[in-house]
Formats: sequence, structure tokens, C-alpha cells
Amino acid sequence: MPKVSDGDGHCPTVKAPWARKNSCFTLLFVTWVMELSKHLPVSVIAKLIGERDKRLWRFIKYYVNEAGKLEDYSDVEIIGMDETNKKGHNYITVMVDTSKRKVIFTTEEKDHTTVDKFVEDFKEHNGDPDNVKVITCDMSLGFKKGVKDNFPNSETIIDKFHVIKHANEAVDTVRKHESKTNGLLKGTKYLWLKNSANLTDKQAAWKSNLMKASKHLKTGRTYSMRVKLQDIYEQCLTIEEAEPRLKNLCSWLMRSRLEPMKKLYG
Repeated sequence: MPKVSDGDGHCPTVKAPWARKNSCFTLLFVTWVMELSKHLPVSVIAKLIGERDKRLWRFIKYYVNEAGKLEDYSDVEIIGMDETNKKGHNYITVMVDTSKRKVIFTTEEKDHTTVDKFVEDFKEHNGDPDNVKVITCDMSLGFKKGVKDNFPNSETIIDKFHVIKHANEAVDTVRKHESKTNGLLKGTKYLWLKNSANLTDKQAAWKSNLMKASKHLKTGRTYSMRVKLQDIYEQCLTIEEAEPRLKNLCSWLMRSRLEPMKKLYG
């Protein structure tokens, strides 16, 4: 944009109604890129339009921050917390208003300090930790401490995904140990980790033959426990339906003499 004398010895840059000050892009172009960024990685958008992704990130971050200033969390009562692995052991924690299915905060790491950072931002946007009734998260000790310190009136619910994930890990631990002395289990890892509906006909037949020996295979028994746990989630609609079945399952876990399954119960 040109610079024009204002008559007082200054030559300010002319302000354009179609672009933000000092921006290299028009508002219409920025709007288009912002919409694309909801659906595509910024690096992909940059290649599509022949631009460096760093230049796009500058205005994306600007408008995301500006939009964040307008947020009001005064009515938030149910919060979901989860972390995602960025690269290696680099984690990003995401906080969600589950009622609106909307991300309301993200930060690096996954320990209790991430909850502290979230609460600080939450309060700045009129959120009241005392009004939060339910928090869903995994079994991370960091989340547990952060929730206990910051949300005194909330109930914590361990979400189904993480419970089943831990059950799968327990099944795989038993399989690894047993496969050292039992050749039948060689190459069967994903037979036990996949749901039956996701197996090919060949895999299903292979698994069926192995399950016939489940009384003798520790892996078969642990898999049966995992299936019963998943059935409770899928078939029980009320606490009254789920509680007796869950108690029976927990009793089975504790009597199984399989440490990974007993640990799952603990």
C-alpha cells in the first residue's frame, strides 16, 4: 500500500478496507484459508496455494486468539480431557466442552500442570470450576491430581475408550508372556486386539480354533474377560443393569491369577 502525506510531516501507510493492517493478504483470502484450515493441515493448504505455511500460520494464530477472547465458559458443566501424541513423547492435552462438542483449550504436556493452565484460562473466560459437575478423562495420575486440586465439586468418569484400551493392553501382556512357551500364539497379536466383526474369515476361523483351547490358554481367558467388559458397555443402559455384571466380572478378574487382569481391576 502507498504512503500518503497527512500534511503534518507524517506519511502513514494508507489503510485498505479489504485487508488487516500490515497483512500481505486480503480479508477474503484469509477467510478462505481459515475455512480450509478446519478440514486440511496448514502444510497441505500452503502447497495448494503456493505459499509458505509459516505465513499462513501467522494470521491463523492471530484470528484464533482473537476469537478466543470472545469465548464465554460460564455455562460449562461437563468437561472432557485427553492427550494426543505429537511426536515421540511430546504430548498435547485437549480440553473439550462435551455438551457442545467444542474444543475450549489446548496445551503441551499431559501432567497435572496442564489442568492448572486450563483452569487459569477457564476463569479468564468466566468459567467457574465449582460449577463443573462431570469430568471425563483417562486414568492418568496427572489428570487425577489436577482435577482433585481444581474441580472440588466434580465427578470423574473414566471414558470407555481408555478402559477398553487398558483391557487390550492386559490381554497383549498375557499373550506376550504365554507365547514364549506356547507356539500356538505365534503371530496372533491382532486376533486378540481386534473385535470379531473386524476379522477376516480366515482370522475368525483361526481365532475360533484357538478359543476352543481357551480353558488351557491364559490368553483365551483374558480375551473372554475383555469381551465381557465390552459387552457391559454395549448392552447395559442403566447403573442397575451394569452393576451386578461388573461385580461378577471384577470377581472373575481377581480370581484369575493373571496379574495384568488383576492390575486392570485395581
